[in-house]
Amino acid sequence: MGCFVKGFNAQNEATARKLKLLTEPEDRVLLYICPECGDIGCGAYSAHIVKTDSGYIWENFAYENGYEELRVIENFGPFLFEPLAYEAAIDRAAIL
Repeated sequence: MGCFVKGFNAQNEATARKLKLLTEPEDRVLLYICPECGDIGCGAYSAHIVKTDSGYIWENFAYENGYEELRVIENFGPFLFEPLAYEAAIDRAAIL
């Protein structure tokens, strides 16, 4: 499932802050997580997110589970998002 879950307001806000790079920098941000428990150990899809003058860039997509090497997804991305539209979309998604 996606990284925003209805009824988990605190977690959604934390995820929104990660996607907007407002928290301590992380190497990767989880985008799709296990629908049953949300634990990375079940497997998750992630991306490296960078903010530039042009906007937010999602790149280097991979499947990960926290205990094996990343499985990089070849020939996918990068994707550039205009900053204001990106931040507005993230904020809307976070208030499920």
